[in-house]
Amino acid sequence: MSCEQAREHARRVLADCGAPEAVVTDLLTVVSELVADAIRHAGGVTGFDIHRRAGQLVIEVSDQCL
Repeated sequence: MSCEQAREHARRVLADCGAPEAVVTDLLTVVSELVADAIRHAGGVTGFDIHRRAGQLVIEVSDQCL
């Protein structure tokens, strides 16, 4: 998964929950950093998910690093 693909997925999730633009901007920065770090330092992204749980937004990034 690329940074752009992760950001697009995040945008869809945030649009569904009506997040304010400031939150969207901040979250997209976090998503970009997490995915870029997995690509640069851990052999690539093996999984990505963003979802709401109990009033929170959870971002999960898996990489190839053991």
